[in-house]
Amino acid sequence: MPNTIQLRVEDESKKTTQNPYTSLSEDEILQQLDVSRSHASEGMYRDADDVIIDMREKYGL
Repeated sequence: MPNTIQLRVEDESKKTTQNPYTSLSEDEILQQLDVSRSHASEGMYRDADDVIIDMREKYGL
C-alpha cells in the first residue's frame, strides 16, 4: 500500500499585500519616483504602443 504525503505551502508574499489604493506620503511617492527613474535610465521599460500590439496579438483583439 503506497504512502501519500501532502504538503501545504503558504506564500508569504500573499499575506503582506498592500492595498494599492491607500494614500501615500510624500516621501513614499518620492521613493517610488526614484525607483522609476532608475529603471528608466537602465532601459527597463517598454513603449506603450508595443505593449498594446502584443496584447492585441495575444488575445486576438
